[in-house]
Amino acid sequence: MPDGTGLMVANRSRAWLLLAVTEDSAPRQIDSLTRTMISRFRQLSGRDTRFVLGVSDAVDELSQIVRAHRQAFVAARAALLVPSLGEVARWGRLGAYDILLRLPGDEMVRAARVPALEALEAADSQQVLVTTLTAFFDNACDIRRTASRLCIHRATLYHRLRRIEKITDHHFDNGDDRLTLHLGLKLRALAAAYESPVGSEPL
Repeated sequence: MPDGTGLMVANRSRAWLLLAVTEDSAPRQIDSLTRTMISRFRQLSGRDTRFVLGVSDAVDELSQIVRAHRQAFVAARAALLVPSLGEVARWGRLGAYDILLRLPGDEMVRAARVPALEALEAADSQQVLVTTLTAFFDNACDIRRTASRLCIHRATLYHRLRRIEKITDHHFDNGDDRLTLHLGLKLRALAAAYESPVGSEPL
């Protein structure tokens, strides 16, 4: 197809676009196209309606289009469920989400039921410890940054982390324990988004 040609399939809630571009012009054309689509959608629907785009890797063979479609699907799903990624999510830049979001929705919800985190939530009616744990991981387990983000003293943070270890029976100096808690929090956030009225809409 000539450079810039597109083939599109659409229904009431989503659309797929196959864009033919040369390798040199691909990034520029894709950036321009995504900006135009978002701007046009906002003009038509207003800012109260969410519109997300998932962008796959470029492929150079027709046999790879199915793989590209799956990549774009996961990227769009990430943008829908993880607002911090922005309106345009690109395959290969999703971090852990490009693995977690390959799970079917129901499996993701089941996987989010991590016993250690359920115990923490049951013992933490105000969700202070859950919020602390989330901030701790979001700040790469850095005590100074986490305390600053939470606006608390470091001693308070250390106290909360010890309580978390005791309640969950998971310890931050154990790599597997830390991974379980961190992935569990990510899955719980995805599951909550998936079960929301917007997130439950199939892509």
